[in-house]
Amino acid sequence: MNKEERLAKMKEILLNTNEAVSGTKLALALGVSRQVIVQYVGILKAEGLKVLATSQGYLLEKSPYLEKIVQVKHTDEEIREELYLFVDAGAIVKDVYVMHPIYGKVLASLNVSSRNDVDIFMNKLQNEEASPLKNITDNIHFHTILVRDETIYSLVLNRLKDKKFLVN
Repeated sequence: MNKEERLAKMKEILLNTNEAVSGTKLALALGVSRQVIVQYVGILKAEGLKVLATSQGYLLEKSPYLEKIVQVKHTDEEIREELYLFVDAGAIVKDVYVMHPIYGKVLASLNVSSRNDVDIFMNKLQNEEASPLKNITDNIHFHTILVRDETIYSLVLNRLKDKKFLVN
């Protein structure tokens, strides 16, 4: 087995269990040392997997949500309406980001999951007289959203299309 095959096998082992797997057990299954397992955990984390190191071994943090990216465009006056659209459909708005021509991805966490969260965010935005990130990229921005299933994601997309907020 080469490195890529071992990484795939390790990922498969962790995905197919709900219990922690010891470093020793993983090392035996892959025919490598425990130190190599530590390196592989780092690689898997860099790939975006949430590998937890516990006293019993390694475990993947499994979220009940699907993570989706949407690209949108709207005015400052439509921010509240846009965020309400997400939360009313059952989505959580994890973050907002723009792709800046010089700085690349500029991201801010939101973690908005209710109308109350939206109102709190909007009050902060207005009280600080801050400019939303979208304003540095001609109103085009992205949101990472969390949804429980594809049905909710489709509902979000359809509502964004109806409001003409969706880009693409």
